[in-house]
Amino acid sequence: MDSSVDNSYVILTNETKKPRRWAFWLAGIFIAIAIVSLVALIIVMGNKKGGSIKKYTNEYLNLLSTGEKSDADFNGELTLDTVSSSESANIYTIPRYYSVLDEKNVSYYNELIGILNKIREGANEDLAYLVDDSKTMISYYFAATTLSFTDADYEYYFENGNLDGLLSVYGYPFDVSEDDTTMNFKSTIDDLYESDKTFYESVKGAGCIIDNEVDYGCLEDLDSEQINEIQEKNSWLEYLEETQSNQMLNIIVMNANNIKELASGGLNE
Repeated sequence: MDSSVDNSYVILTNETKKPRRWAFWLAGIFIAIAIVSLVALIIVMGNKKGGSIKKYTNEYLNLLSTGEKSDADFNGELTLDTVSSSESANIYTIPRYYSVLDEKNVSYYNELIGILNKIREGANEDLAYLVDDSKTMISYYFAATTLSFTDADYEYYFENGNLDGLLSVYGYPFDVSEDDTTMNFKSTIDDLYESDKTFYESVKGAGCIIDNEVDYGCLEDLDSEQINEIQEKNSWLEYLEETQSNQMLNIIVMNANNIKELASGGLNE
């Protein structure tokens, strides 16, 4: 045997190396960066959402006031006196001087509802409530104004032979509400709408429609007690509707100012 050969044994061990400390520090840095980035993203998105609501709120108030959808800052407070005394084609004048049969009326109504829908996206509970109430009041207001201030029912009846669908662009017939004020408004609209329908059908039945028009001379000669009562009822309901339409407009204006306050205060986040 060769004595030069080393017969010592080599011992192998499974020694586990400890992870280096810098790896822990690196992981911590990455986590911290991720957290900061997430927070920053949330802030940016929140500011973007708030900015969008403010932009749409300005558009809404300017549209109510001047009839123009401008996102310029609306300064001051919107008031019923200012709106109703304005010579602009706005929330006061358009429903009164342009009937539901006019595209200007329908386009304006749709613009108002469309902007309110944009404001509602991502709004908090308080802001969402004001938006929903404003949408309801605008629908009621346009319907009430159509029936009491315009001759749309007359024109529509002789174009279509009935009044079905006259107010459909405003979402009529309206849903039942648990709110007393809203229900009162709805009741008057329903009553006047149905009374108008009864009037035209009664006049037609009496043979007092000539050349596609109501012949009021025929009605006077006929002196029908039933038709006279319907006309008296219509006159009363139109007066009541005019009064209520002004109340609806006042609610729309108040809601608009409250929407502006919430949007400016950042409560929409």
